Amino acid sequence: MADLKAIIDELEIADPDSGSRNWTEVRQFNLMFSTQMSNTGEGDKLYLRPETAQGIFVNFQNVQKTTRQKIPFGIAQIGKAFRNEIVAR
Repeated sequence: MADLKAIIDELEIADPDSGSRNWTEVRQFNLMFSTQMSNTGEGDKLYLRPETAQGIFVNFQNVQKTTRQKIPFGIAQIGKAFRNEIVAR
């Protein structure tokens, strides 16, 4: 990570909109959506592709209005929503 920060500083890479070179430290992050595989909160953590869970958030207001529930309430996703895309080659 330090090497990436050094390259950014060496090449004087700037923000195209503001021209600022005030970057935060380089860090790793996970683009996957984290959830748990249990309804009790004691299950294992698993990670889904972001588009897999997209419908839950995009349709949240629709789900809330059609079920006539007050917040907070839970939404579960059931079905063939996940795929194992790790392929040995």
